[in-house]
This record gives sequence, C-alpha cells and structure tokens, in this order.
Amino acid sequence: MHERQITSLGACTDTEWRAYARERLHQVSCDTAAIIRVQLANLWAFDQLSARPSGIIQPPWETEGVDDFLPATGTTAGGENATEPLDPRVLGPLLIWAIRFVDDFADDILAAWAERRRLIAVAATKASPAGWDSGKPSPS
Repeated sequence: MHERQITSLGACTDTEWRAYARERLHQVSCDTAAIIRVQLANLWAFDQLSARPSGIIQPPWETEGVDDFLPATGTTAGGENATEPLDPRVLGPLLIWAIRFVDDFADDILAAWAERRRLIAVAATKASPAGWDSGKPSPS
C-alpha cells in the first residue's frame, strides 16, 4: 500500500484488497493470515457503524469466502505440526517421568497449595484498630 501511495483504508479498492491478500497474507502462516483477515473485516464492519465513516469498502473475502485469500496450510515455516512428532521411544519415558514426578511430589504439591491458600487468606484479612496498636507512639 505504501508503494502505491495509499495512506487510508478508505482509499483501498477491491484491487488493492486482492493484491494485499495475494502479496502479504501469503507470506505468513495460515493462522496469522486468518487473524489479519478478521481484523481487516472488523475495521470495515466498524466503519459501517461509525458516525463519520471512512468509506472502507467490504473486503472481497467477506462475500467470496476466505479459502482463496489464505495461504495453503503448511506452506510457510512454523505453524502447527511443522516439526516431526516425537518418536514413541522418546515420548514414553518422558510421560513416565512426568507421572512419577507428580506421584513422588504429590504430598509436597498439595502442602504447597494449602500453604498458598492460607497465605492468601491471611493477606486478605482486614486490619482492626487493635492490630494497629503495636505499643509505639502514634505518628501524630
């Protein structure tokens, strides 16, 4: 948009919306592109409700569907399932370790949780005038 000297969404035509989706939204992951698409559509929707609308036209994906305006799943680096799954020979011992950790430290975990709740309850109590008197002279 900057290269085309467009400084406002109100100045975007259908051609610019399509060019943006083709050039920019295909450079990010499918999830990120979907989020951006929704945010742009929200700007259009809120502009319709504004007391002083900017004249933003409806993005083409709102009428034509989103599939043509998103990158194909898995075409960009990162994202969901971008790495190979862990081998069961690795995952099995990790799960066993996690279960043993919780089992071995369950008593300590529960004791720490009870102590946390006790400290929160103590901190939440309101001070009484009797508690303010610590035997020191008043600051007045």
